[in-house]
Amino acid sequence: MMFHIKGKAISYKSYSNKTLQNIPTIVFLGGFMSNKNSTKATFLFNFCQKNDISFVCFDYRGHGESSGTMLEGTISGWLEDSLDVIDNLTTGEIILVGSSMGGWLSLLATIARPERVRAIIGIASSPDFTENLIWKKLTSAQQKELMEKNMVEIIGGDKEEYRYIFTKDLIIDGRKNCIMNGKIPINKPVILLHGYQDKTVPFDISLKIAELLESEGVKLLLSKNSNHRMSSEHDLKMLEFAIQTVLFPL
Repeated sequence: MMFHIKGKAISYKSYSNKTLQNIPTIVFLGGFMSNKNSTKATFLFNFCQKNDISFVCFDYRGHGESSGTMLEGTISGWLEDSLDVIDNLTTGEIILVGSSMGGWLSLLATIARPERVRAIIGIASSPDFTENLIWKKLTSAQQKELMEKNMVEIIGGDKEEYRYIFTKDLIIDGRKNCIMNGKIPINKPVILLHGYQDKTVPFDISLKIAELLESEGVKLLLSKNSNHRMSSEHDLKMLEFAIQTVLFPL
């Protein structure tokens, strides 16, 4: 399905519950260069259908089937996409499930719409990754190339299987959205899932998020043998446990 707003077309998948009342909608925010048909998005879509829970996942601009290009993408733009989906495709309370970059956007969206969010589940969350995991990891030559040519290409991923092109706009805009330099003003239940073997986003970032969140209701589940993808059967069972925990707290 396609959602048109502000001159952009956002591709999304959704499910509306048929019988359950007062159950929050689960909104999935994917990672950088991911899409609504990823393993985790598909798992959540099927889980919500099976359990009659409303669900929405979507492609940011420049991702999947949505309009735009990756080279035009910024954190502010993808946050706007997320808020447009929340504001126009959901009602009532929501649970934000954010993977990698989506974990950053989940925090930013909660700050922007605190009255809508019941809880957050972060999967290998990567707030401030444009600064701490891209810019600061570049060599001085790569930083110069990015500033002078407006983009730089690097190889990444747990097994160095991806070629990424990062733009100057992405880096500069990311600095406007950084939230790891002080207390994160969120007082919601938060569950953070992270893989001990994550070579893309170190697990100590989730430890830092837990420390900085104002909320006292923060849990961190660290999986010894999981990598950044967190898409194995074991990882998906962890995700299901996290959803059950925030949906039906003791």
